[in-house]
Amino acid sequence: FDVGKHSIPLLRRMGEELAQVIEDRLDLGPGGQQLARVWGHGIVGMMHAAGDWWLGERPCSRAELVRSLADLLWGRLAAAGDKIGGPGF
Repeated sequence: FDVGKHSIPLLRRMGEELAQVIEDRLDLGPGGQQLARVWGHGIVGMMHAAGDWWLGERPCSRAELVRSLADLLWGRLAAAGDKIGGPGF
């Protein structure tokens, strides 16, 4: 069973879908579409890698893992303003 054959298309789709959510909701200024795609794929990759690592080692509680990843995410992403007239976050 080739895990990559099945997981890679799913991860790419999730990255594109998250990018669309980010683009629809945040005013990222010029180059926003590309930035949203970078962030979408980056977030999905981060979560996938961190989750895989955590499942193998369980070095902390699930709540601590989630809190740590959320802290990492809420830098510039949190500072970006909602799009005017968009659904917001």
